[in-house]
Parts: sequence; structure tokens; C-alpha cells
Amino acid sequence: MNQLTIKGLKKLGQSVESSYSTIQKLVISHLQSGAEVLLYHLSELKGMALWKQKYESLGLEAKAIEDAITSVGSFILKANELLQVIDSGMKNFKAFFRWLYVAMLRMSEDHVLPELNKMTQKGHHFCC
Repeated sequence: MNQLTIKGLKKLGQSVESSYSTIQKLVISHLQSGAEVLLYHLSELKGMALWKQKYESLGLEAKAIEDAITSVGSFILKANELLQVIDSGMKNFKAFFRWLYVAMLRMSEDHVLPELNKMTQKGHHFCC
């Protein structure tokens, strides 16, 4: 209570939430979009590899390209899994900061709004 004020707690909570949001945006804008573009180009390459009369001289192997497509698909699934983990972490941190905020209000003997009490109880059931 001496080190962390209610205002400081709100600021810390916003900072953590902002960090999670930034990571989420980076995953969506760079990892997912890059993987989707790569998947598109690999699909085009596979089509070229299957058209042997025209592109056989390039040495494209359909099996190798299919393996690369499978790998990129796995990467996209892992990126989606990462987004779910980020979302879950953000929810847990929000619940924790709400609980901590209410606990600080109680310790400082300030009035705790009934909505915050309900949200804290839901947060407790959510995380425990």
C-alpha cells in the first residue's frame, strides 16, 4: 500500500494491457499476414510444378512444395494458438488487476462500488 497507489495501479494495468495489445497486433500484422502470403506463393509454385510440360526445366518438385505448404499451415495454426494464449493472459491480468484494485480500496477503507465487488467475485471464479 505504501509503494503502489491506486493511481499507480491503474497506470500499471493500462501499461500491461497495452503491451498485450501491441504483441497481439504484431502477431496479426506480421506473422499471420506473412504466412498467408507465403502460403499463396507456395500454392502458385505447386501449380507450376504440376504443369510439367512448361515448368519441368525449373526443377520444381511438387512433394517438396507440399511439405512446405504443410509447414506453413502448421505455422499459421501456432500463430493462432499464440493469439489465444495472449487473449487468455490478458483476461487473467485484467481479473487480477480488478481484484487488486478492490483489495486496495478495502485496505484504504474507501468505498467499493457494488459493480466492482461483483466483477471481483466473477474474476475469482474465472481464475480459481
